[in-house]
Amino acid sequence: MKIELPIQQDTCKSCGMPYGSPQRELSATRFYCVRCANLPQNIMDVLDQHCRQLAQKAEEVKSPVSDAEPPAK
Repeated sequence: MKIELPIQQDTCKSCGMPYGSPQRELSATRFYCVRCANLPQNIMDVLDQHCRQLAQKAEEVKSPVSDAEPPAK
């Protein structure tokens, strides 16, 4: 009897794309999608850093700036 694990939506640490996991027959892991899981470690490290920076910048754009002065009229 094969036990079906529920597919959980995760976000890849390297490319930021959503993917379903776990999928035993695929190389996707808890942190990386199928495309990124087979990349060399040094490339994944660079992609991880860029993905974190992009996410941080996106949050900065979404959140209102409280320290800024109101525009002059």
